Amino acid sequence: MPGLTVGAERIGQQFMLVLPVLGRVNTVFNTAMDESQYTDMLKLAIDASLEAGQLAMEYFLEKDKDVKLKKDLSPVTEADKMVGALITGRLLGTGFNLINEEGEIPEYEVRKNWGTFWVIDPIDGTKEFIRGHNDFTVNIALVAGRHVKLGVIYAPASGELYYGAAPLGAYKHSVKGHVIDNQDILNDRFRIFARKETDGITIVASRFHLDYKTMQFIRQIRKNNSKVEVLQRGSSLKFCLMAEGLASLYPRFSRIKEWDIAAGHAIAEAAGCYVSQIDGCSPILYNSKSLKTPLYIVANSEYTMKKWVVI
Repeated sequence: MPGLTVGAERIGQQFMLVLPVLGRVNTVFNTAMDESQYTDMLKLAIDASLEAGQLAMEYFLEKDKDVKLKKDLSPVTEADKMVGALITGRLLGTGFNLINEEGEIPEYEVRKNWGTFWVIDPIDGTKEFIRGHNDFTVNIALVAGRHVKLGVIYAPASGELYYGAAPLGAYKHSVKGHVIDNQDILNDRFRIFARKETDGITIVASRFHLDYKTMQFIRQIRKNNSKVEVLQRGSSLKFCLMAEGLASLYPRFSRIKEWDIAAGHAIAEAAGCYVSQIDGCSPILYNSKSLKTPLYIVANSEYTMKKWVVI
């Protein structure tokens, strides 16, 4: 197939993945990072996500997605692997370790002492990708001291790019040709904010995983407010709806993997959202032994969390 081969070397008609040697121990990347450090890391992650999105689209437009099943029976495609390799190649120069959903993940005994590391989900929403739907994303996040520090989410099929870090704010761009003007990055014209308090409540939920507990939660909210709307989106775009002020609450009553939420978590908080475990107060920490998330909830504000969330 034509296209980008950065992060993956093409030999004849075959690709060879170029994977990092993981297991380096680095110190925490100054958990109190200054603005220039956040900016540098964000720009790097944005560039990597745009390039990865372009490669993902080349596979997306092919009829045969080359779908296989992983050990947990979730689907994976050649695109997942190649996009992951591309991003890995782009981020290796920072010297930080990396957790890539489609790469080799070190055992907990190796990574438990990591200070700062990247978390990537090459194609979040693989089922959407396989079905030919636009709701799939490239996710990149940076974690330090078990707390997510910044995130980038790129939906290449729609050209929507979201990114953010708490001290810099959150931003959204409509990208054409997988390219963004460097001068537009962190430009206030593109800044987004969590929803302001309103009489109505908009709840965002998964397109394919609207489970019983989520429906029960929605019914409970409707008992106390007649103006309740439900939006359903795939992949990490649910976090993005929260970040750009289009929803009030996003609950998740099932455990998923840290790479599924890290980037969205960072962007939502940078936009002013309140993100916690399902109890409404405990923080979400990263690099757990299982790499599974706790049950969690995102609210447009702490006020909304306290007013409406009764778990």
